[in-house]
Parts: sequence; C-alpha cells; structure tokens
Amino acid sequence: MLAWVTIFNLNIQYRIKMPNLKFVSLTCIRPDDIREDESGFDVGEEDEPILIVNHNRVWRGRMIRGDVKDLSAIESIPFDGQVTVELRERDPGYVPSDDSLGTFNVQALQAGLGEIEHQFETRRAKYVLKYQVE
Repeated sequence: MLAWVTIFNLNIQYRIKMPNLKFVSLTCIRPDDIREDESGFDVGEEDEPILIVNHNRVWRGRMIRGDVKDLSAIESIPFDGQVTVELRERDPGYVPSDDSLGTFNVQALQAGLGEIEHQFETRRAKYVLKYQVE
C-alpha cells in the first residue's frame, strides 16, 4: 500500500511518498511464561504475544518456543518520520494483565534497507521481529 502526501505551494503540486512499515515475521526464541517439569527442566508454556504500533494493536497470536509466525498479512502501515512498535505478552488473570517485552522506534530513514531484525529480550523472554520499511 502506497501513501502519498500532496503539498500545494504557489500552484505547484508536490507528491511525497510516505514510508510504509511492513511486518515479515515474529520468532519466539524463549517464551515469557516459563514452566518446569518435575525434574526441573524448562518446558515453556504458550505465550500470547501482542504487537502494537503507535498504541494500536495490529496483531495477536499464540506462540511457544521455536514458533515462527508469518506477519505478512498485516496491512502496511504508512507513517511520517518514525513509528513506535511494542511487543507485549498477555497474562490473563494477573495484575497487571500484560507484560511489556520492549518498545522501539522504526525510522523513515530505514526505507530501502531490506529486511531488518529487532530483538525483544527480557529476563525471561526473547523474540525476534523481522520487518521492512518500503
């Protein structure tokens, strides 16, 4: 999806292409919710990650260790300058109910760099988000 901004100045029309954020995939390296079996071996549990862009939820799913989710079905997000991306993990029944796994800014200057990776890592969890700026 292309987004264009039209600027009129002295009867001259300028068209400036806005960058678009396009998500590629999310990989669960280590889930936030950890459970050990009777021998103390970490078997992990199912996480419910939530992907948020500028305070708007764009995707929610279920993942276990090693899962890779294809995010290409998420519609491209046009933005100007920068956009904030956050990954949260839903914990129903707990207060607070969601754990923040991290936040970062995607910059318009990243347009044309191809596939970019960002790692979300906390004391317990680790996820890798792949995205592009077109």
